[in-house]
Amino acid sequence: MKHLTLGAVLGLAVMVSGVGQANALLLGETIQTTTENTTFGIVDGPDNSVVGVGVELPNFTGLVDIDFSDTMIKLTATSDHTFLTLPFNGLHFFDFNGTIPSWTASLNLGLTTGDVSGAIVTFDNNNIYVNVSGLTITGGESMLVLNIGETIPQPVPEPSTLLLLGTGLAGVIAWRKRTSQV
Repeated sequence: MKHLTLGAVLGLAVMVSGVGQANALLLGETIQTTTENTTFGIVDGPDNSVVGVGVELPNFTGLVDIDFSDTMIKLTATSDHTFLTLPFNGLHFFDFNGTIPSWTASLNLGLTTGDVSGAIVTFDNNNIYVNVSGLTITGGESMLVLNIGETIPQPVPEPSTLLLLGTGLAGVIAWRKRTSQV
């Protein structure tokens, strides 16, 4: 009986530990990058990059190195520059093949060394927009670091599964009580 109970507990622990684990999100995926603004439309690009090791877009537009990792997009300024103040003036990252699950993006202020208080990050299922309108960057600084995450729905157990599990546990408890009284 001890082996049966220990096996059930270990099996349950293995099932629970596998729920909600992060998968490789960007590694091996193709990201299309453009610079855009509301006055001129697409200014530079599109440049397609397969996410791997190293900086994928060195000195992009003569202003930034863009390094994609599995869960981050890091932009490092290569020169000093002030961006024009427009309703939108910035970068557009696009899931070129449509194979990345729904992603999320947020600024990682702990890894960003410049003043990005005016930067606005928006995203949908296949696009990330980084509006840097009016920002001033300094060469060599981590201009922006974006954390990229996946929207992972948590599995919901079916009521019949919970009923079966509960009935089995109640049976084990009742059997244990019965054998301990004899």
